[in-house]
Amino acid sequence: MLNQFTEGPNVRQQRNSMTHSILSSDQEDSGNGTNFEGVSDNDAHPDRDPTVDMVQRPVFEGIRMDLVRSKNPWLRLFAECVSELLGTMILVLVGCSGIAQYVLSRGVLSSFLSVNFAFGFGALIAVYVAGPVSGAHINPAVSIAMLSLRSITPLQCLTYVISQFIGAFLGAALVFGAYFDAINRFDDGHRQVTGNQATAGIFGTYPAQGVSQITLFFDQVLSTGLLLISLCALSNKRNKLVANSLIPIAVAFTIISIGVGFGFNCGFPINPARDFGPRIFTLCVGYGSEVFSVGNYYFWIPLIGPIFGALIGAWIYHGYSKLMKIHIGEDDKQIQHARYQIDQFNTTRM
Repeated sequence: MLNQFTEGPNVRQQRNSMTHSILSSDQEDSGNGTNFEGVSDNDAHPDRDPTVDMVQRPVFEGIRMDLVRSKNPWLRLFAECVSELLGTMILVLVGCSGIAQYVLSRGVLSSFLSVNFAFGFGALIAVYVAGPVSGAHINPAVSIAMLSLRSITPLQCLTYVISQFIGAFLGAALVFGAYFDAINRFDDGHRQVTGNQATAGIFGTYPAQGVSQITLFFDQVLSTGLLLISLCALSNKRNKLVANSLIPIAVAFTIISIGVGFGFNCGFPINPARDFGPRIFTLCVGYGSEVFSVGNYYFWIPLIGPIFGALIGAWIYHGYSKLMKIHIGEDDKQIQHARYQIDQFNTTRM
């Protein structure tokens, strides 16, 4: 909306003509997606299941980065890793800051619902930052699920996951720095994992009392499976209900919904990096080995459970997408052009 107040008529005319040329080139493309070398994705990857193209790497598959994509694959991979690091750092920074405000004020300044919104809108910012470069996985479970669908390579998956864990660690460090004085006042300088003055829960997730590990594991499988079904639905080219520009907002409310519905048992980590990176950080700043031993060594559940859930959710939607293709019966070129038309319509309304 800012552009219509700041740009002159000549600039708007150039922008509209550029958008029209992009859409026209898309109509002339014979491949699946924007193709600048005359080779379709299916030609470049003949062994790839074409139905996988219906489930693009979440969460944002725009055209801007296709126009400026580097020809150096290693430089492109580096940019994607930096993107995943920044995105995950932002997610943890905003989300854990919401927890800090809730814990340190003992619920006076915010509520658990505010924590859900913090992680949801933290994901919103992260997707806007990382989406155009890497697809904004910002979650090792998502990257591993996309690897199983052959949407990314093993090298991409490995480097993404490492970047995500580093980003989560750095995000926790920033939260600790921002709330250092408040944490010291709250726990009198004695870092505690459990008890009335515990602050470890600001960073990592911990189980509620009386909840078995079987239930906790099932909770993570179920909630992360739901997350992946939602992400795959949002990034499905055949889903004309959501334009690319609205996907980050839909992702935010998906995470908020999961937090509202699955937050009781263990705080809905649904992301191995979001839990394990901050957990490692708390070990480094004096919380001790109890961050791993508490809850009968609960730490492995948010590390492994979301991966199982993501694989199950992604493949459930993969099977469903085949039925969708049979039902809708449109080819990928028509679908991609329809998504661009929706984006263009939303742009002209602004």
